[in-house]
Amino acid sequence: MADLTYDKISGWCDFDNLYLDMIQQAKENSVFVEIGTWLGRSTASMATKIKQSKKNITFWAVDTFKGSVTEKWHTNYVAEQGGSIRHLFDENIRLCGLEEYVHVLEMTSLEASKRFANGSLDFVFIDGDHSYPAVCNDIKTWLPKLKYAGVLAGHDYTWPSVKSAVSDIIGSSLVRQNGTSWMYRRKTTMLY
Repeated sequence: MADLTYDKISGWCDFDNLYLDMIQQAKENSVFVEIGTWLGRSTASMATKIKQSKKNITFWAVDTFKGSVTEKWHTNYVAEQGGSIRHLFDENIRLCGLEEYVHVLEMTSLEASKRFANGSLDFVFIDGDHSYPAVCNDIKTWLPKLKYAGVLAGHDYTWPSVKSAVSDIIGSSLVRQNGTSWMYRRKTTMLY
């Protein structure tokens, strides 16, 4: 039995409905990726929903566990934790009883993207560095990894840097807002 539930983990996850929608729409043997995990709240939310669905969904969590360099409070907190928050993330996932549902890639988004073939992913959620260049790079890097009809989404669409990057790379007419998140469904087999 789990000693912790995801909603008790410090951090952010106001996109539960989006995660639930993606799981409900997912076919067996789908592959999901979350970019940016912080202490694991959103990761544990997704993993909990995958576990409850009883679907065979492989879920990858990508983070350097060093915080976003553009967020000073991130780097200060990470420094207080000895230079990495990976141990806190791992403990939260363990206390939630979700270790078998989360595969961790401790690396940058770009490094992680190289581990996946183009056209291989069903869902990618971007919630890492929120600077304009970083969001642009994440979109450009992960968009080709989507299968036809796969979904690329991200958090904090209300941030000007995120909204501008999404609009400039994907086009605002192709993006649907879901609360504070954005989403784009790939409608073509053409790769970025």
